[in-house]
Amino acid sequence: MFSRTQIAMDASIYFRLTDRIDGAATIEELAVIEADIERTQPHVMERRALERRLNRRERALSGMG
Repeated sequence: MFSRTQIAMDASIYFRLTDRIDGAATIEELAVIEADIERTQPHVMERRALERRLNRRERALSGMG
């Protein structure tokens, strides 16, 4: 459950970020998305989910996925 001091990010922002991650064509594009994630300051659980998604996409783009 979320703490009283940290709220979940707006769901539309979360899903826009996941769509951008999935559609990223380059490692550089992922770096821009990662910076955008930092600016949104997601809840720790959302941050972890986004980081896992970023890592999977990065591996796929680098040919390791």
